[in-house]
Amino acid sequence: MTTKIKKEISNFILNLITNIYKKIFHEQISKGHIHFIRNIFYVGIGSIISTGLSFSFNILAGRILGPSIYGEYTLLRSIAMLLYIPMIMGISTALVKYNSGISDLKRQQMIISTSFILTSFSIIIFSFIYFLYIHEISKIFSTYNDLISAAIFFAILFAGNIFTTNVLRSLHKMKKFAMLRLVYGIVLLLSFIYFVYLDYYSYKSMLYPTYLANLIPSIIIIRTQRKYFKPKFDKMWAKKILTYSNLSFIGGISCVLYMNIDNILINHYMHVKDI
Repeated sequence: MTTKIKKEISNFILNLITNIYKKIFHEQISKGHIHFIRNIFYVGIGSIISTGLSFSFNILAGRILGPSIYGEYTLLRSIAMLLYIPMIMGISTALVKYNSGISDLKRQQMIISTSFILTSFSIIIFSFIYFLYIHEISKIFSTYNDLISAAIFFAILFAGNIFTTNVLRSLHKMKKFAMLRLVYGIVLLLSFIYFVYLDYYSYKSMLYPTYLANLIPSIIIIRTQRKYFKPKFDKMWAKKILTYSNLSFIGGISCVLYMNIDNILINHYMHVKDI
């Protein structure tokens, strides 16, 4: 009965969209357009539910942990966002651009594998630099070494999550992408509730669920899409990817600065609880 209802709802929505499209463009909707609309629908539903779960996570954390602990986590997250940008270097954006055009397995394997090697190398190099100069970074952000260490691990896992989800986007596997957005939100909220149940009141009770929420989808994607991850590196594709990534890197760092610099300045001139 449930399957029948789902099918009826799906057919109703599809017929509604088909009729609207026909009235606007005065032509029958193509299979390509239907596939595109279905992808948008899947991503929209997955993103809405995931956003609701993430919003619940933040509301509960703020209420339960209080302004100081929540502010500490927010500062850590803002620092991690700044640290992650050099790690990913816009490579995942270039991956989507070059991999989404042609459905050729060998080409897709080469682009994904080359991008994966470049990203892994970048993450290792910048992680080493961050840990090497952790004391200086702590001074820049007016905080302590342990929080910077946690932010570095946050940045590593977040970079991995961004890369692997962009692999799905480049392969047009939007239904799986949407499902993993749900996995992210569910893991985030449930694991936080578990830590609270254990009476673990610290910024780490928000941090560890975030670690898990980034790590689990990444592992699932690598395991389910392992045919695309091969020990292959192509210099020609590496050059193309890095050239395009340099352009997207500027936009990425501008966006991250705009969204996170206020938290860092508030911590520097005021107090972490004011974030």
